[in-house]
Amino acid sequence: MVPKFSDEYAIYLDNTGDDHYQVSERNPRRPIRRTQDDFLNETQWEYLTSTGKWHVFPWEAHLKLENAFHLRDIDRKNFITIMQRISGTKKFAKLYTQSKGNLHFDVKFTNFPTKRRSNLQQEVGPEWKLIPSLSSDGTQLLIPPKELMSSDISDYASKFSRSQWVTLFDQIKEKLALLTAQNEKEYWVYTDGFAEDVLHVRFEPLPQRKYKL
Repeated sequence: MVPKFSDEYAIYLDNTGDDHYQVSERNPRRPIRRTQDDFLNETQWEYLTSTGKWHVFPWEAHLKLENAFHLRDIDRKNFITIMQRISGTKKFAKLYTQSKGNLHFDVKFTNFPTKRRSNLQQEVGPEWKLIPSLSSDGTQLLIPPKELMSSDISDYASKFSRSQWVTLFDQIKEKLALLTAQNEKEYWVYTDGFAEDVLHVRFEPLPQRKYKL
């Protein structure tokens, strides 16, 4: 049994595969991995114990984790397809999900904004940054680092390539999981871009999106 995928994931899981949103001695945050037996052509999921050994999840947990893994892959591929559409379209794009708490993105095209503020430029730094919105309604803004700085999602799609698109998706996925776990709320995830000239992804726990698509 050898790892087929180099990615390692981490989630609050008990040993039956049930997920938990709080840390405890019983349900710690455990790295998990997907492995494949090339001889038997079978996959299984393992979690790292406190002793440093990898243990196999029971079969019912394997099914749950395998389903989540493939959904993750579908959402990432869809995101890349959407970014390809944006990069090939000379209109202003808004990236969004149809419902709260998921990562299956779509895009709406409109005319470019005529005037925007530059307040968020002071927030751009060497690392990805998640900051609260000034609206004080629980909204969080994800801002890329300086090396990936762009004015909006259209600019990001045209300026950068597939690997940077994947980086953006992975950051969105990570921050959505973090906010959901911390606050036990579901979030709208989308870009607006009409008010500020720095790309920022909005995470809103509101009943409806603050800005219309």
